[in-house]
Amino acid sequence: MLAMPFFIFAMSIMGYGLYWLATSQLNHAATTASRQIRTGAAQRANKTVAEFKQIVCDNLVAFIECGDKLQVHVQSFDRWANVTPVSCIGDGGSGLRSTGGQSSDSLTLSSGEASDIVLVTLCYKWDFAKSMPWLMLASKAGDGTNNLEGAALLNASAIFRTEPYQ
Repeated sequence: MLAMPFFIFAMSIMGYGLYWLATSQLNHAATTASRQIRTGAAQRANKTVAEFKQIVCDNLVAFIECGDKLQVHVQSFDRWANVTPVSCIGDGGSGLRSTGGQSSDSLTLSSGEASDIVLVTLCYKWDFAKSMPWLMLASKAGDGTNNLEGAALLNASAIFRTEPYQ
């Protein structure tokens, strides 16, 4: 009689632990990869959007697949008051918004210049949440409908002013 509630409780603790681990890894990857933009290393090396996404992927250890489930958005602003975060959910209200720009575009198009404010946002569709619906981690729209087919939305951001590298 106690086995089933105990099993669900134990699985919930493991599920939330994996959720925390995946979120922590995503935050680490955002911070570490963003350092390349902050110091101007990515701009001076003329990195492309795809190369920056690979830098993000290189900083992820496990539980996060670097494919279509991970989207990277880089925006630059001239003033703090102009900062507007990008929504991870696509314009249609379901699915992830695609990575900004073409994969072959230079990162300097979106990362701005020296002393600009840059916002790096990582969006990840975490499918593991589908296997544990009682955790209620599924990404929901404002009307309560699923907008990622039962998956959870993990996101991490880093915002900073780039160093005067020029």
